Amino acid sequence: MTDNSSILHGRQKILIVEESQSQFGLKLKQYLRTFDNDIFLSPRIPLSIAQFDYCFFINEEAFLRKAGYFEHWKNVVLVIENNLKKAADASKRIHLKKLKGVKVVAIPHLQSCSHSQVEETVWFALSKSAEVLFTLRPETNQTTHTRPMVKQLKVHPPFLYRLYLYIEKTISKKNVTLFAIITVLIYHFMFVIPLLYGGAVLYQAVKKIQAKDFSSAVVLIHESQPPVAIAKQLYSLARPTFLLFSLAQTTDDLFAAHEKTVLIMNISVDIQNNAHQAFTLLLKKNKSDKEKLKTSSLIKSIKDSLSALEENLIFLNQKIPSRILFFSKYKGQMADAINMVAKAKKLSFYLPTILAQGGEKKYLLLFANNMELRPGGGFIGSYGILTMKDLTFEGIQVYDVYDADGQLTAHVKPPDPIRDYLSQPHWFLRDSAFSPDFYENYFQAKFFLDKERQLSDFSGGILITTTAIKNILYAFGNLYLPDFNEKVNADNFYLKTQLYAEKGFFPGSTQKKSFLSALTRQILTSLDSIPELELIKQVYKSAEEKQLVFYIENEDLQKVIDSYYWAGRIIEPHCPPNIDNCYTDFLFPYDANLGVNKANFFMNRAMEVKINIDSEGIVHSYLNIKFKNESIQDIFPGGSYQNYFQILIPRDSLVKRIMIDDRQLDQYDQDMGQFKKIGFFFDVPIQSKKEVSIEYQSIKKFLPGKSIYQFLLQKQIGSINNDVNLEITLPPNMFLVNQNFSALVKNNQILYNTELSADKIFFIELLKD
Repeated sequence: MTDNSSILHGRQKILIVEESQSQFGLKLKQYLRTFDNDIFLSPRIPLSIAQFDYCFFINEEAFLRKAGYFEHWKNVVLVIENNLKKAADASKRIHLKKLKGVKVVAIPHLQSCSHSQVEETVWFALSKSAEVLFTLRPETNQTTHTRPMVKQLKVHPPFLYRLYLYIEKTISKKNVTLFAIITVLIYHFMFVIPLLYGGAVLYQAVKKIQAKDFSSAVVLIHESQPPVAIAKQLYSLARPTFLLFSLAQTTDDLFAAHEKTVLIMNISVDIQNNAHQAFTLLLKKNKSDKEKLKTSSLIKSIKDSLSALEENLIFLNQKIPSRILFFSKYKGQMADAINMVAKAKKLSFYLPTILAQGGEKKYLLLFANNMELRPGGGFIGSYGILTMKDLTFEGIQVYDVYDADGQLTAHVKPPDPIRDYLSQPHWFLRDSAFSPDFYENYFQAKFFLDKERQLSDFSGGILITTTAIKNILYAFGNLYLPDFNEKVNADNFYLKTQLYAEKGFFPGSTQKKSFLSALTRQILTSLDSIPELELIKQVYKSAEEKQLVFYIENEDLQKVIDSYYWAGRIIEPHCPPNIDNCYTDFLFPYDANLGVNKANFFMNRAMEVKINIDSEGIVHSYLNIKFKNESIQDIFPGGSYQNYFQILIPRDSLVKRIMIDDRQLDQYDQDMGQFKKIGFFFDVPIQSKKEVSIEYQSIKKFLPGKSIYQFLLQKQIGSINNDVNLEITLPPNMFLVNQNFSALVKNNQILYNTELSADKIFFIELLKD
């Protein structure tokens, strides 16, 4: 049975047709007006009733005999007085003519009807029952005077009314109050059960989407909607009471959250389907003009869907009640999802440019082995050229770096650490990633390829670390390489690569190139059969953690990439505008493995940063890094970690002390540029630890009043995520006002533990006496 929400909420136009007004017609009109409806009275049936939502025809059964007069009528109730035969005949005619929305009510007397008979007539009219005929029983004096609960409730579903009649005969009067309370509670909270059931089904749909089982998710999404729709109808009865006691907001938010969740999942499924079609077309060569148009249309659809998805995710995140512990953990996941979708949406505007619509573009790929870590990500073991042509992926060609370096005839002066610690008088492409800034490394690599292979026509470059390839392989599962009779996956990729590519390698051998080429071919062959969203997820993760960095020779697109911190650039901190009492601190430590081994595979490190602001407002900074080499033997790929360590700090800072374990370092390299750069060499033997620390302080002081302290900690491209402990100590005359991170604040100390998976910017607002 339905509820009365269609009348209770929203003005309805209701027509009552009766030749001469009876008590039933009068009571019906009064009852319907209590729900703020527009009531229209007429002595005869008008030619058209399309403008009315409901019609009650009293003793007007003759209209059923008029052919063609009623085919499009709906929500019509025919009330017949004291003639069951006429009522039965009318219901038969309705069945024979297959009329939907026309019902018959047989009433004993129009002039002596009761209020409850009017209510039952209305409820039968609104019900979704397939029954056409409803017979009202004659009212007795007893039932007329023994229904205080019905009069008190005024509005009740028929099943509650019949339940009341049954219990009324079986319980004593002293239990009526208790029964009334229970009935009211059921009446107000019966929506909870279907709502919980629908929510549980929807939760299973979310799990299916997370498991990439989109077909099952679609089925569960549809299954979740009917119970929630029932719950919403039931809740509409109780909502006025909830509003009265200011309890409706949370429940309203739950219903709104469900609707948005369903919408979000439907949009997500659409994006998955469109992405699959677009990806398939992208891989298809020699496309027709119609297929190119289809690809362009799919890209636009994905862009529009991402906009809608972002909007609904933001709305849902606002509706999730964070004060409830169960939901609080999902708030962070939701914020991450919103951030990812927002980035994807902005990038989708540039997809035609990236995919070379109407032209051809080539992108330089630099494969950096971050197990032999260098300032710019790692030793460049291979490079590749990715070609896009008019919305078509034309392929990737992978080359061994030594093939190119062997053709360099000019002398290029290397950075001093390469000359001094590698004993290498020349600079080559393989060592070109020696700046912590990918912008510099990209153009340096282009310089070498122009000199070595006369290659220069690139539209951009991408540096891909070994860790990024490992992440991406999670989307592929096991890849079989028939030439090597090997199964390669994310877990064994690096060891297999080292086995075939590095062990016993000498410049000019083809073993390394053959293995990497076979792996690349198998990846490309499998592209059309992998879950696209999982691949995108792993690429996103690698970009966020600086295992993939990009430079595109398109100014507008590169600005977007820079804003995502995906460009591998050195970031220059700036104070907020119009704030003079501000200090921007900067810390960027980075390694250069010059041991001609892959010792970074065995290295662990932990970082501790302590910042102490004294009573005069001077900032004292302390960095401590613990290195641990877990190489078992001093043989390839492990061995001693020979590290030329560098650190960037604010240009105007004063270095107070540098320590390696308990030994103070008096001699070190220092260079002044955008920042002050400190560099020195040390090694960490196998199965040993080494501790490096540096202390420096600012020259600028915080003045009394409001001040801003901004601390930027940058992660090295290709470095493995490591733990960072941050401790900021304030003087007694300085107080914390606000900060942009969740920290433990205790006794003028700000404590924060995190993982350095990306660049971190800490923003602190202070007040100094």
